[in-house]
Amino acid sequence: VMAEEYADGFINPTPDAGQPVHDHREWLIFPVSQEEGVAPPERIRAAQERPSEFPEQRVDAPGMQLELSEYIERPGDTLYLLTWLHTDEDFDGHIMLCADTGMTVWLDEKQVMDYHGRRKALPAFHRTEAGGTVPISLKAGRKVKLLLRLVGCTAPLSFFAALGFDDGHYLHPVTYSLAKS
Repeated sequence: VMAEEYADGFINPTPDAGQPVHDHREWLIFPVSQEEGVAPPERIRAAQERPSEFPEQRVDAPGMQLELSEYIERPGDTLYLLTWLHTDEDFDGHIMLCADTGMTVWLDEKQVMDYHGRRKALPAFHRTEAGGTVPISLKAGRKVKLLLRLVGCTAPLSFFAALGFDDGHYLHPVTYSLAKS
């Protein structure tokens, strides 16, 4: 009975609930060695201006979790993640960002988080561990650059990003894309 009910892979716990929505997410991921330091190397600054010129760094993700272990070249290295957010409607709420390592986060050019703990990521708006939730306002159709620096990376490493309302519900749809305008 369960095999028939959940043949599409989604569990629908209540008869009137809609199917889960998976936002399309495009990221650029840049490993940076310890020798290069923590300041963004030139290739990361260039990617913020011309993201289409870095197809080898592109990663498509189907949901809020991004597994990053395969991008760590050596324990302790840094990873930069880059995308642009936009919504179809005005949004006032929070962005939740958490990883199993320390991180610094910028929305457009404004630093909004500088977390240096090493707690295990707990992606829940009401008790985010290994990161935090930050208030955010988005205007419909306007793209906002999201740049993250994950420091002291070791495997396994998971990263989570989601937009949500004050009541903890997630916002859908949100587009994470590599088109900056």
